[in-house]
This record gives sequence, structure tokens and C-alpha cells, in this order.
Amino acid sequence: MGLVTMLALSMGMMLSLNQFQEVPAAEWVKLASGISERFQFDNVTVKVDLQTGGPSKLKVAYITKANSGHDSSAQNVEMESVAKFATDNYKGRELSRIDKVEINRSEIHGKGCFQTTYVANMTYDNPKRRLHGYPSAPPPPSPDEQEK
Repeated sequence: MGLVTMLALSMGMMLSLNQFQEVPAAEWVKLASGISERFQFDNVTVKVDLQTGGPSKLKVAYITKANSGHDSSAQNVEMESVAKFATDNYKGRELSRIDKVEINRSEIHGKGCFQTTYVANMTYDNPKRRLHGYPSAPPPPSPDEQEK
């Protein structure tokens, strides 16, 4: 009876270990840590959403205490830099299947119960996306290159 229990327990452990290896959570943590170190953010989370109902997304959410002065262009530049860093440094095998990079930026002002949070969201196309296993097409030539 003990042998059967041990066998069932070991089979269950093997199944759960295989499921854990399929989820690239380690790559998410590495990327979140890299973003946090590079941009000096307080809290960074990364998740890949490969839902079949819509576009697949690499979701990056972070909290910053840097005061952008409600300058949306400065916020957009920062979020674009984060999106580029995320696509350049993500090592998960599903990177080529991700359609969009979704950035959620939260900026906190004040202290204690007087804190105010301002949130900005942006979605960028993944430059490393491949269509059906083929690399994406190169960008069209600039007007200067067409004249030559």
C-alpha cells in the first residue's frame, strides 16, 4: 500500500513539475528585475498573455515616483523606452508570437494617506513579432532613400 502511495505521489509531482516548466515565469521575473534596475522603478510586474480570443500581449506594469509634471509626452517617451527594453531583453520562447507590448505606468505623488496615483497606458506593436514563422517585413524606405 505504501509503494502505491509513493508511486502516485511521484507521478503527481512529475506532472506538476512539467506544468511549471511550461510557464515562463522565471523569464518574467528576470525581465521585471532588469526593468526595475535599468529605470529605477519601485514595483515592476511582467506577464505574457497568449489568449486566443484577441491579440497576444506582453504586459508590463510599473510604479514610479518620478514626477513627470503631467507631461504626457515625457511619459510616452518613458513608456516607449520601457517597451523597447522589454522586447530587447525578454528571452521567452514565445516572443515572436506576441503581437503587442502593453505598458501600464503608475506615478505616485504625496505621502501617507495623501498619496495620489496617476495612471497612463500605452500599447506598442512588438517589433520582433513573426508572421507564421517568417520574420516581419522590413520597414518601407524613407522618402530620401526612394529619391536615390
